[in-house]
Amino acid sequence: MKGSRHLVLVGDHKQLPPVVQSQAAKEGGLGKSLFERLMDAGAPSALLQVQYRMHPSLSAFPNAQFYDGLLVDGVRAADRTRPQGFAFPSASHNVVLVDVDGEEQTSQRGSHSNEKEAEVVVRLVTRLVERCGLRTGQIGIISPYKAQVQLLARKLPFETTTKVGGGGDDDDEAARLNLLECKSVDGYQGREKEVIVFSAVRCNSRREIGFLKDWRRLNVALTRARRALVVVGSCRTLRGDENWGAFVEWAEANGCVAKASQL
Repeated sequence: MKGSRHLVLVGDHKQLPPVVQSQAAKEGGLGKSLFERLMDAGAPSALLQVQYRMHPSLSAFPNAQFYDGLLVDGVRAADRTRPQGFAFPSASHNVVLVDVDGEEQTSQRGSHSNEKEAEVVVRLVTRLVERCGLRTGQIGIISPYKAQVQLLARKLPFETTTKVGGGGDDDDEAARLNLLECKSVDGYQGREKEVIVFSAVRCNSRREIGFLKDWRRLNVALTRARRALVVVGSCRTLRGDENWGAFVEWAEANGCVAKASQL
């Protein structure tokens, strides 16, 4: 960029920034992207307001919570019909928050998993394929923790990939082979699927959710789906965070919360 007369940056500073692994770099402020720095400095900016990905009910919460209600839906509900044969608790919202009080486990490497949540996810994904007629390649499974991604990949009765291609060759190969993609939130940034199933994993009496607290990670997770979004997690634990708590309250207010036994 040095020596340029004009510079145009395109992106979304309200989604995940590049990963900075060096603690010294973080302490030096390198965890803040150039995009964010320019926005904070008051550089001229423009918002592309129309979203063409999500069913309007899927964009409603992220729009209100993260974009100050400035986004406009460029698609109608009729353009993103919900999968038939799936028991959505709301007649108007293609969102389900499945309240599961499982037990989180911590691996020797510090990653987290949740066996009960994994069982629920497997059952719901199987139903989406066998009863709702979706191809496995149309479904994306997201979890913030590597241990849960690996657990799900072992349990799912479909050919599954956990490779992160970042929109490159691995993603193209997965689409060609109609593979079920099970990845981290970071691995799904910039991606989309017809239906997303998200496993939050954390469930504890302290209501501690670790790096799920990063609101940008929540924003990415909730905005990958085109037709339907299924979030599996402990409402009790998720209420311990401001943004996740707001999502739980929004889901309750719109009749989107269900127990696994109801689906």
